[in-house]
This record gives sequence, C-alpha cells and structure tokens, in this order.
Amino acid sequence: MPLLFRDGDGIRAKSYTLFILLITLFSVYGLWIDFTPSDFSKDKIGIYSWIIGIILFIPIYLDKHPKNTLKEKPLLLFSLYPILVGLSYAVIIFSIPAVIIKNNGDDFHTTGKIYKKYSTKVSRTCNNPIYVKDIYNENYSYKLCSNSNFVNSIKINEHLALEGKESKYGRIINSFSLQPEL
Repeated sequence: MPLLFRDGDGIRAKSYTLFILLITLFSVYGLWIDFTPSDFSKDKIGIYSWIIGIILFIPIYLDKHPKNTLKEKPLLLFSLYPILVGLSYAVIIFSIPAVIIKNNGDDFHTTGKIYKKYSTKVSRTCNNPIYVKDIYNENYSYKLCSNSNFVNSIKINEHLALEGKESKYGRIINSFSLQPEL
C-alpha cells in the first residue's frame, strides 16, 4: 500500500502509521460530536497531551528509514510535535470522554439562554448555529446546530430546554426545543 506505507517498512512502522491514522480519525470524531468538556477535564489534560505528544514524536525522530527526509528538514520535523500534541489533546479531552458519556452518561435536563445566533452557514460543520449559555451552570455553553426556520423563529435571550447525557467529564446535547417563558 504505497499510499500509507513506504517500501521496506517493517511491522512496527506500519503499526505506528495505522495508530497515528486511528488517533487522527478518533480526534476528528471527538471534535465533530459536539461534546462540551467540563472544567474538570480541561484542568487535568494539558500535561498528559504534552507527554503523549513526546511519546508519539519519538518514533518519527528516531526513524532511520532511507526514505525518511525529515532529518534534512528540521523545521518540518519539529513542526510535527505541536500537531501530535494537538491530536492527543483532542483525543483525550473530546473523543474518549464523548464515547464514555455516549455509552455510560447520565441523562440530564437543563435550560439554556440564547446569547448569539446565525441564520447563515458560518462553518463547514454547522449550518445556522445557536450559542446557548446554561442558566444553572455557568461553566457550560453550547453551540447547537439547527435549521434556518427554527433559528429565524427564535430571539436572543429566549430560553431553550436542553436534554442530553453528562458525566464529570462533560456533556453532550442530544435535543433542544424552545421553552416557554420562565
């Protein structure tokens, strides 16, 4: 498979490549699922990301394959380290907790106050985003994606009923609806 592997790569090099590909896909999943991490998660994760980034970087740095030209390009070589730290951060703070919460999280219901909305496409992943602040827990704010009809029917400072799953690591919103005046 010349797309993923170099000629003459051993089983360790192929395993490492597949592992990095898996981490990349897993981090994209965690960012895509609309998981909101808690302060508990954010406080504990930074140092682990740096350590995992070093662990992932060492095989690249020590690679002695004849087709490895990164040794001749130190700027490119060392720019990979922040990318690996970012990937490990995304996996640790978003992907792993999101999977845990999806499968084992507790149901929760809360109310959020709309503080910003857009009735146009502002990113590739979310049409018509609504930004909501949890009125009972100020540590949580959410970006919810909706259709243009719903976004055009709501106003800033209105309240939404939010339902989802939660744990000490964060929350995932599964559904939301306009809530009558409090």
